[in-house]
Amino acid sequence: MKVALFFDGKNFYTAFKRHAPNSDIDYDKLAKWLTYAVSDGKGELVGAYYYTGYSPPDKTGPTSFKDFLEGLDLQLGYFVKREPRVPRKARCRKCGFEHAYSAEKRVDTRLVADMIQLAAVDAYDAAVLLSGDQDFVPAVEAANALGKRVYVATWPSSGVSQELRVRCYGCIPLEDGLAEFATKRSRESHDTANALLQGQDPQTNMTREIQRALESDSLEYVSRGLFINRWRPQHDIPEAGPAREEMLNTLIGEGKVIEDTREDGGRSVRILNLPND
Repeated sequence: MKVALFFDGKNFYTAFKRHAPNSDIDYDKLAKWLTYAVSDGKGELVGAYYYTGYSPPDKTGPTSFKDFLEGLDLQLGYFVKREPRVPRKARCRKCGFEHAYSAEKRVDTRLVADMIQLAAVDAYDAAVLLSGDQDFVPAVEAANALGKRVYVATWPSSGVSQELRVRCYGCIPLEDGLAEFATKRSRESHDTANALLQGQDPQTNMTREIQRALESDSLEYVSRGLFINRWRPQHDIPEAGPAREEMLNTLIGEGKVIEDTREDGGRSVRILNLPND
């Protein structure tokens, strides 16, 4: 049996980090575990396709993500599909601050096209889709029509679309294989994970999270204590507590975050904001 793996890179790794924050992945062992899982040990890996948005770093920018992708390209059976990230801007409704960021483009489309094309030329017998996104339903339906079995593999923290689940041949819980392919994270791999998730350094991710908090409709203001101890981030930043507070103090000292006070119910509250320029 010929087995192919299709990774929705960013979503796969973000969900893994939420599920096992102190671990990293041995991608060679992961590919072997998944191949065995869908073939009872009788399968052959014919390709592991990893799709991600990517912007080459400038001379001063982080290179961890670049190094990770180049290393993955060298893994036996892996093929990295890079799609350009596109610049975007968003303006805060409250303070008018314009936040620049980049977004993935064409990643899902490329994965869908490749899954169907490879099925059409009989490149695989069974496929494992490492994403629970319902946007991949058309690709699964097309592969099914071509006589292929498609499995979906996800982490508990990411879930899987019910529509996608019922169209796949089977569902593989990735947490069942952690002992086989997870490794203890080193400081170096932690830094790589920061860049892998967002293509940005941790300080940039921290300011993004403060901006996201400022734009939250549920918050009248962003208090220092709430952000340090209770804010749940979407970007990769230090965990709640002393580590997050240390980075916040650094950003305040460099003028990248503004700390002020305001009165609330007769008490003085330390609040956070971002500079307007």
